[in-house]
Amino acid sequence: GGFVALAAGIYLSREVIRIVGKLIEQRLGKPSLVRETSRSAGAFGFFRSLFRRNAAKGQDELADVVLRNALETRVFEIARSTRNAMLHGAPYRHLLLYGPPGTVQMYFDEYVAPLAAPPTATSVKGKADKASVSVLPPVLGASVMTQYGEMTTGMSGREIAKMMLYMQSIVYAQDEVVVTQKLVDRVVNEKVDEHKRKLELKNYNEK
Repeated sequence: GGFVALAAGIYLSREVIRIVGKLIEQRLGKPSLVRETSRSAGAFGFFRSLFRRNAAKGQDELADVVLRNALETRVFEIARSTRNAMLHGAPYRHLLLYGPPGTVQMYFDEYVAPLAAPPTATSVKGKADKASVSVLPPVLGASVMTQYGEMTTGMSGREIAKMMLYMQSIVYAQDEVVVTQKLVDRVVNEKVDEHKRKLELKNYNEK
């Protein structure tokens, strides 16, 4: 009996050491991005995922991602815009995520994709909704709108339509979903600068 117990103890110790060594080797030899995007298997993976979710709750989800300040701000704006669009029943807008495999887009679309809804589910609006869309805030009077019209002279209808969609996403990205003149100034200036850069690039290519 003692010999059998000794043999079993040696066998179990060897297996434990082998499993622990294999786990350490996988942990050290696999990049963090692959570890993050790999699915956890078994009961251990399930409990580990629960613990990780609870531990990360309330923390910066992009704490381990290195981004330029402007890009990080834009990513957070898109995330808040998506959340607020869902809360207010607004239709989602399409996003084009590009880049080589293993970049932040893999994290981003993993969380955004489940939020996608049928295109016609929230895009149909009644007369009251359509009327409310056409109401301008008091700060955007006729003189201000005339100024914006002069600034956007030369822009195509498609560019202006894209500018308004961009403005909607920026509005929903705010903590308080309100259209302000400062916000409109920012969007118009960004799109006007973008239009000028396109013209400069076009003229350069035609030389």
